[in-house]
Amino acid sequence: MTEPQPVSDLSRKLEMQPLAPGMTQVSRRVRALLEVIGEFRQLYGLSTDEALIFLALGQLSLSPSGAAFRSKPVTCSNLTEILKIPRETVRRKAVHLVESELVSGGPRGFCVRNQEEWCGLIYKLVNAVIQQ
Repeated sequence: MTEPQPVSDLSRKLEMQPLAPGMTQVSRRVRALLEVIGEFRQLYGLSTDEALIFLALGQLSLSPSGAAFRSKPVTCSNLTEILKIPRETVRRKAVHLVESELVSGGPRGFCVRNQEEWCGLIYKLVNAVIQQ
């Protein structure tokens, strides 16, 4: 059994290795994904956490129902569980999303207000990953 190497030694070895086949393609896809998220953040004046909360909120609350979506409220605890962000931070950021009119909030939780906006963002993210 070999001893684990210190992080600095491992980092040096990784820096000296050529990129594995396909890593250039993966890097382009990650960049395209980050650019879509960045554009969305800029459009609505959101933090990175708020953009992630919006994405998770739609994923958790929207479910296909025929040609449309059904929406169910999502609690801060649900979002904390999936994103591993402190509950109070999620609550505060979700309130900002309500103020930005991307999300509606009520006593049972939060819902995506504009399902078309959420779906449009998801399609852009998926296309960014597929097309690169």
